[in-house]
Amino acid sequence: MLSPEEIEQQTFPVARRGYDQAEVDAFLRQLAGDLRLYVDETRAASDEAAARAAAAEAAAKEAAEASVAAPAPPIPEQAAELLAAAEREAARIRNEAAAELAMVQRARSESDDHTVRNRESLQRLLDAGVQARAQADAEASELLAVAEREAGTISDAL
Repeated sequence: MLSPEEIEQQTFPVARRGYDQAEVDAFLRQLAGDLRLYVDETRAASDEAAARAAAAEAAAKEAAEASVAAPAPPIPEQAAELLAAAEREAARIRNEAAAELAMVQRARSESDDHTVRNRESLQRLLDAGVQARAQADAEASELLAVAEREAGTISDAL
């Protein structure tokens, strides 16, 4: 895949007819800028998804560790109520962590889908640029051949 810098630095031969070099250069600069933006957005989305996944996994681990306590000997009624409340809170935290983990996994999947679509779109743009260049080269070669034939005809006439 071409880098934004390679796109911006691409040069084309100058021809009398064909594509306007300034427009081709402007298109390549725009394409390189779009590629930079895509790379930055993809990197940011990936970093955010990774951070959210790590936080959700840490919360899930913490909740799991908190719920794996050894059974205690019989305790007074107030302590039992306190323990029940703590167990309910731990269950709530586990449920929230599981929900957030599912959300992060969905976000990561969506980010991956977005990345694939952007790569496909970028490839189509690059293919169009390559095709435009090939067409410009063919037109330039054809014009050069016509000019050489006409120059030969003029030269022969003199």
